[in-house]
Amino acid sequence: MLESHVEIFNRERHPSTAQLEAVCDLFRTTVPVFDDESTSENSETIALRKTPDDYRRLLEVKTLLLICEENEGIAGLLEWDPRDKEQVLLAYITWMLVNRNSQGQGLSTKLHRHFEQTCVPAVVEHAQKTVYQALAVHLKNPALNIYRKWGYSEEGAPQWNDGRRLFMIKAPLADENT
Repeated sequence: MLESHVEIFNRERHPSTAQLEAVCDLFRTTVPVFDDESTSENSETIALRKTPDDYRRLLEVKTLLLICEENEGIAGLLEWDPRDKEQVLLAYITWMLVNRNSQGQGLSTKLHRHFEQTCVPAVVEHAQKTVYQALAVHLKNPALNIYRKWGYSEEGAPQWNDGRRLFMIKAPLADENT
């Protein structure tokens, strides 16, 4: 396995064009299909991330964590954004993908750990509300067990798209200021 590291990108710090091209390619080649309805949803997802310029626009509201390898390749990504709800703030993971050739090497855990140790505390520091980590996952996604292992639990009944996805949350971090 090549040596890898995590880099964070957002509206203030953009990846290089080559990195963004690799991210767009990762979406085209790795977004999973779990059922017939996933195909059209995936087309919409990929359309928003088709070119580096498309992704630069997304970085105005999202934050992107990339697993970068020595050879400047992109092995995986975690995309998230803050979502302000009435009583809480969600650090919401919209996508987590690992290149098929790099799967099984713990890269999703590395991405998630970086998200949890770097991004979430930065949100908590500035939030006026309780911050939960959250994500939605397809009922047939084999990563469901990984999310449970990381401490996420199902919130309510399956929802979205005819009950095909679960909304999962993780208990808030203890805020030492409260």
